[in-house]
Amino acid sequence: MSNGVTPFRGLLRDLFILLAYAYRGELVVSSRGCLQQNKIKKVTDSLQVSSTILRQTKLTYTFCDRYEPQLALALDAAIFLGLLTSDLKRYLIQVDCLMEWLSLPEQEQSLQLYTYWKQVHDPQDEKTQLFVKIIEEIPHGNEVSLHDLINDLEDDALLTDEWLQHMQNIWIAPLCALGWLEQREVSSDNLYLCSFLPKSNPIEVASSPLPSLYVQPDYEIIVLPHASFATRWQAMQFTANWIWDEVTTLQLTSQSVSAALDNGQTYESIRGFMNEHSIHEIPDHVLDMMERWANREMMRSEQKSMSQAGTGVCTSVECDPPRRIMLIRQNVAVLGDFDPV
Repeated sequence: MSNGVTPFRGLLRDLFILLAYAYRGELVVSSRGCLQQNKIKKVTDSLQVSSTILRQTKLTYTFCDRYEPQLALALDAAIFLGLLTSDLKRYLIQVDCLMEWLSLPEQEQSLQLYTYWKQVHDPQDEKTQLFVKIIEEIPHGNEVSLHDLINDLEDDALLTDEWLQHMQNIWIAPLCALGWLEQREVSSDNLYLCSFLPKSNPIEVASSPLPSLYVQPDYEIIVLPHASFATRWQAMQFTANWIWDEVTTLQLTSQSVSAALDNGQTYESIRGFMNEHSIHEIPDHVLDMMERWANREMMRSEQKSMSQAGTGVCTSVECDPPRRIMLIRQNVAVLGDFDPV
């Protein structure tokens, strides 16, 4: 890859999964101030970053004494970025911060995450700092030999096998797990590294994202690996039965479309989003069925409003705490079953 985009994996993916759980109101906090035990296991099992590799860094950071490293890291990152907060009962989405985050270019999202990681994992000795700097200067999407990299370090006497193994444990392996590096072993004593680290001077990318959705005749939506964080989040708003894998699958259902309309979207906005991001033309019968679902929901809402007229019953999201404190706002709702893989 050379388009300046960090693949949707590692810490970026885990952040998305954690926010999706928060959006569903599932990050419930116990009286002891920790996530409920059943939620800890469910969320942790959904995350991708390797706990073994994170433990090798021997880092200490917020929540690392409460949860497995991958959950502690994702939760700490979400709070650092201002995307989550706690009301002592559950972790809640910071709506305005999330909307701002979704509007950022992908490389800026990745840069903010990497800035967080550097703050957690700040190298102290000069040789490690130089090694990290060399890693960061690998051109995006390019593959280079680890031997070529370490030749830039001046003190060859210090480049022992032990030190290189230490760098593998505390920098190379974690960056691979977090989604910013790929490594390929070509011999027992040499690696090739491919970098997806974000740059402070971003690569110019197309302002219009490449289409990344396949809308299937059976109402399934396939989200391809190059889809952005924002595209995935928007697609989540009107679908159900989410499976967040390398290739993500979502399902259009009458309930998911109805819930999206109830939360401020329209048939036209959903159709417009699908048309914009679909690789192929959307099957006519899928659009027709969505329109029928939308019309049925509109009639149901009108009947409900008429029956409640004059009763003083509040029907807004603000009066319904189980609706995850979400305001009625475009692209801010969580729908359907959740099955991250």
